Amino acid sequence: MRPSRVWGLAGCLAVAPALGQPTTPAGAAVNGGTATNEGAAATDNGSAKSLYEAGGAAYQRGQYQTAVEAFEAVWQLNERPAVAFALAQAHRLQWFIDGELPHLERAVALYQRYLADVPSGGRRDHAAQHLSTLVPLLEARRSELDGLGGSGSRAERPARIIVTSRAPGARARLDDGEPSAVPATFETKPGPHRVQVEAPDHRPQTVDALGVGGTVVAFNVDLVPEPGRLTVKVPADTTLLLDGRAMAHDGGQTAFEVQPGRHLLTVAASGRAAQVHLVTLDRGEAQTLSPELVLSGQRMAAGVVLGLAGALAVGAGVGVGLALNEESKASDLEQTFSARGFSLAEARRYNAIEADRDRYRTLGVGLGVAAGAAVLTGLLLWIFDTPALPTAAFTEPAAPRRPPP
Repeated sequence: MRPSRVWGLAGCLAVAPALGQPTTPAGAAVNGGTATNEGAAATDNGSAKSLYEAGGAAYQRGQYQTAVEAFEAVWQLNERPAVAFALAQAHRLQWFIDGELPHLERAVALYQRYLADVPSGGRRDHAAQHLSTLVPLLEARRSELDGLGGSGSRAERPARIIVTSRAPGARARLDDGEPSAVPATFETKPGPHRVQVEAPDHRPQTVDALGVGGTVVAFNVDLVPEPGRLTVKVPADTTLLLDGRAMAHDGGQTAFEVQPGRHLLTVAASGRAAQVHLVTLDRGEAQTLSPELVLSGQRMAAGVVLGLAGALAVGAGVGVGLALNEESKASDLEQTFSARGFSLAEARRYNAIEADRDRYRTLGVGLGVAAGAAVLTGLLLWIFDTPALPTAAFTEPAAPRRPPP
């Protein structure tokens, strides 16, 4: 067994009581949340933030070598105490795994640097506790190597590319290599490379990466979920709103790509009562809707009023017809008795005919005016029967984001 492996095992046993410490490099579960502020301070630019998040994700999955590489790259950009502590944690745990002396040396140096930069508070108690066990192990390991004439130096590293993604089950592939679960680290030759990331129910994405010898580059690839497919069958004069946004269509059967989740589909048409449908689509799911729109109350009222107008018009016609009939009778009497005059009975009959004529004429005119007013009212109700469309969109609550370590 190699000496480094012996001391790695001894280190695990000696430091075991101290491993009841935090499970993330920044100690999110310790000291009342002080690590959150430290971690935020360590990511004050885009490159450092991406690397820090990649290192934290790798650390939580037990990929400590990947975490070391990511945090080392952050350290080159920003030598903050939080980064020093996170990097020391990753080196310490990786040393437990492979027993390589440089991890132990680096962990001790970083814990010491943390104590120097943080004179009080913070994670000083944990850093000091780790040093109390790691320093004796480091001294013993060096003594052993001196006796064997060995060296703890490491060869120069090639380019490394770290890929992360928040999509569940995401896998990354470098060039034409085999896919690896993210966070994935690739050791490759310096130069341009192609990174492909895919995940179930998401659209795959390809990004270009430039590998630099001895440098770690991190990429976080946000995959777009596969949209759902919503097909709606409606006439051409129908208005469609999806979450308050108008959807163009030519009538008949129209398909729309919709993001997964819950949505409000509003279907409306002139003279029809608007309908609102709650649609829930999974990634890649297809649904078809054929809404049956019913007449609105205003359109039905317009029909009743126009029907009444027709009846009034018929009544007006009857009244006018009766008035003309009485007028004809009166004219006949005038012609019959124009030469010899009217007797008293004939005069009374003539006056009664004229009275009936005037009464029917008044009735016909009145009914005609009422019919005209009813027609105008019915037409206005018909023309301006446009349903009120809701403008508010359905809001799907956002999934909480896991804070960086």
